[in-house]
Formats: sequence, C-alpha cells, structure tokens
Amino acid sequence: MEIKEKDMGRKKKNMEKKELSGFNVYEAKEHIKELLKEKGISQKTAYEHIGLSQPDFSKRLSANNEGFFQIWQLWDLSNLLNCSIDELLGKDNIPHQKATAPEDVSLSDVCAALYYFHQIVQPNYMQTQDDQRILIYSSKKIVNELFRKFYHIKDEPEVLSYFSQGFIRDHKNAIRKYEFQTEYEYGKNFLAAIIDDKDLKQQAVKILRHEGGNQALEDLELYLKQIYETLNKDQRICVYNALSKYEKEIDVVKGSTTSVILNHFYCVHEKHQHQDDQ
Repeated sequence: MEIKEKDMGRKKKNMEKKELSGFNVYEAKEHIKELLKEKGISQKTAYEHIGLSQPDFSKRLSANNEGFFQIWQLWDLSNLLNCSIDELLGKDNIPHQKATAPEDVSLSDVCAALYYFHQIVQPNYMQTQDDQRILIYSSKKIVNELFRKFYHIKDEPEVLSYFSQGFIRDHKNAIRKYEFQTEYEYGKNFLAAIIDDKDLKQQAVKILRHEGGNQALEDLELYLKQIYETLNKDQRICVYNALSKYEKEIDVVKGSTTSVILNHFYCVHEKHQHQDDQ
C-alpha cells in the first residue's frame, strides 16, 4: 500500500512537471511517427538504429503508454532523421518573428539571417579581384539551380511565394547526406552510374562470354567492393534499398551486362552485411 502511494505521488509530480514545461509527450510521439513516415524510414530501421527491440520501440511510441525515449535515444533518432532534437519533438527550431517592415530591419536582423543561411546552406564564398563584391555559390548543383530560380523571380512577390511554398512542400525528403536528393533518387543515380561504368561493363562482358573464368568474377567483385566502400553506412543502405525498384524501373534483361553488375553489387552488399554482423 505504501509502495503504491509512493508510485502515485511520483507520477503526480511527473505530470505536474510536464504541465509546467508545456511538453506534450503524446504529441511528440505522433511527430516522431510522422517524421519517420515522411522521410521513408521504417520503424524497424529506427529501433535497430537506437538499439531497441520492436516491442520496446512500439511501447515508447504508443499513445496508451506514458513511457518515452531516453535522451541518448532521441539523439540517435535525430541523427537518423537528419534533424535537431527540437524538430524531432515537434518544436520548431527556426526562430520566427513578427514580420518586420523593410525600413525597420536592423543590422542585427541581417546578421541573424546571414548566420542562419550559412548554417543551413553551407555555401562557398569568393571575393572578386577588386574586393568590391562577395560571390556566394554552392558545390551542389541543385542548390545553385535554386539560387538561380530565386534570382529570376525575387522581384515578383506572388510568384516567389507560390514557388517557395510548393518547393518547400515537395522537397522535405531531399536531404544533404543524399546530395539533396530523396533516398531513392540518390540510390538509383548511384546504380545508374555503376552500370554505365566502362571498366565494369568490360568485366561483365568477359563474364558473359565465359572469358577469364573465376578471375573475371573476382576482378568484378573487387572493383565493385572498392566502389561500395566509398559509401558511408547510410548511403550503402540507401543504394541497396533502391536496387529492386530500380531494376523494375529500367526493366533489366537477364543475361545483360546490367544484370551481371547489379547482381554482383547485391552480393558485395550481402558479404559486407555478413561481416558486420559477425
């Protein structure tokens, strides 16, 4: 009886703390589920990434359970989803302020905007020879295209607003670690590059013609392994996940060089996964 009273008292204090902080654990759970869905990441990938079992992960996301993630688990989830912990929990971390009339904008406002731009865009800067101008550009083609588009419509408020809202809505999953592409776009573009690789094609032709025996197979796998190892863990999973869909999309013909290259890429991935599991 005494233990139950202590538990009730502890729960009451926790509830009071939550009410005072304004934190709604159930809204946070829903937001995490929405982010996973939005970014195309399965719950299996998530719970394996943070070291939980499926039942424990489901319990922490359940609206019928008060339990929640530990801070280090939130940290790992935010890394997986490429967002801040604030964003993960549904707290907008972009500082919104009341609209300021252009003539009332301070130098502090300009500095804050530049700082935020630098943190998010991570652009390159170059000074002209006369030291009069600073050029800002990105090493990412798609970001430069966005700069160019803004330049052409910046003086048309209605067009700019319409374009911005649509672009923001449609590109939430095009993230930096995938070169500002969606996971599938990144995966399929990587696969398209390897099946178009001249050396890999030559190796695949040798195999199809039964030239070189086992050595030809080993050479192909070695080359694919070297390419595979240029990718980080997330990128490897991304490319592997794109494989099946991409094969259907381009209608791979059995016995073609494309089929040989993609099948051996699959084998290279499976061997790496097996080594990692040991």
